[in-house]
Amino acid sequence: MDMDAARKLLYGGAPEDFVATRRALARQARAAKDRELARRIEGLRKPSRSAWLVNQLARDPQADLGELFSLGPLLAQMHTAGSPEQLRELTILRRRTVAALVARAVDVGRSRGQTVTEPVRREVETCLEAALSHPEAAKQVLQGCLVKAPTTAAAFPMDLFEMPPAPATPGPDPTPEGLAPVIPLPRDDEEREQAKAEREKVRAERERQRAEREAQRARAHALAERVQALENRLSEVALRVGEAVEQEAGATARAQVAASARELAARRVVEAQQCLQEATREAEEAAARHDEATARHDEATRGLRELTAEQERLAAALQALREGVEVID
Repeated sequence: MDMDAARKLLYGGAPEDFVATRRALARQARAAKDRELARRIEGLRKPSRSAWLVNQLARDPQADLGELFSLGPLLAQMHTAGSPEQLRELTILRRRTVAALVARAVDVGRSRGQTVTEPVRREVETCLEAALSHPEAAKQVLQGCLVKAPTTAAAFPMDLFEMPPAPATPGPDPTPEGLAPVIPLPRDDEEREQAKAEREKVRAERERQRAEREAQRARAHALAERVQALENRLSEVALRVGEAVEQEAGATARAQVAASARELAARRVVEAQQCLQEATREAEEAAARHDEATARHDEATRGLRELTAEQERLAAALQALREGVEVID
């Protein structure tokens, strides 16, 4: 076991197991007679909750931190040489990428039984924003050995990492594009050759820097096109969602109208049934009255016939009496 293996085990494990694992690794190093390694392992610091989440992002294959940090040089270039539109598009892409990585960190933490509070989530976001602006810090973040998240995105002290990077070796200042480097005048053939070689070297470096800038511009342009395509897609989806909402609202309104019409038709059917029942009842009553009137008419007709017959008998009797009186006279 070496120091790198110990760091991977400690900073990749669960926070609650850090102290016990560190003690076990130090004990293992002492058993192997490596007291210096044991001392260095015991000096490793336990990461904060937000730092631990960032370390898990560096180990998560679904969280491509390199994609986020690749935006740093492009953003710096757009601030100085890009158009406002390109800068705006890259800024939007940066915010979306950071938000997606923070959400992924929260998911990873919760999947491993860790409670992710809102302050911890903000610390993860601040750490990613800070590393995006500091290339050396970004390199260390990718190693997954962060001890503590920075308090602001403006600064990223290297002592926040367990193993700070070695100081960069100072080199020559870059030559501004379009200006020739200052080279001493040659004094002999050897110096002339050396000066020529220096000029060729500077020219090659200038070409390399120009090619790198062109590549960065091409990447920025590709990213801008990607952002534009995503925004167009988002607008298209939003338009379709709006149309779907309108269609749903129209369908709901039509359904409500149809339901009201069905309810009205049902009421009218009930009313019609009631009217039919009432008309049937009145028809039955009228039929009964008609039957009763018919019976009375028949009875009156029979009575009239009887009275007529009686009248005829009485008239005949009266006629007979008159004829008898005339005979007597």
